[in-house]
Amino acid sequence: MSDDAYMSFLDKANADLNAGLKTQQGTEPNGTETVDATTQIPTPLQSVDSYYISDTDEPFEPVSLFWKGAKQGTWPSPGT
Repeated sequence: MSDDAYMSFLDKANADLNAGLKTQQGTEPNGTETVDATTQIPTPLQSVDSYYISDTDEPFEPVSLFWKGAKQGTWPSPGT
């Protein structure tokens, strides 16, 4: 393998993964998020100092997503 071919391989491997996920209309794909833009992270979750025990030992990331029924005390279930 030539140096140019190897560099081309490395450039492709390090390219932005989201660049290939755009739809034909040119819009960004739906991604996952852990904090909804319209919600606040509850205070007790902001101060958690724990790590996921795994190969990478990632720090805890709080999750706060919007749910319409939360104000009425209704929560997601397998049927919703």
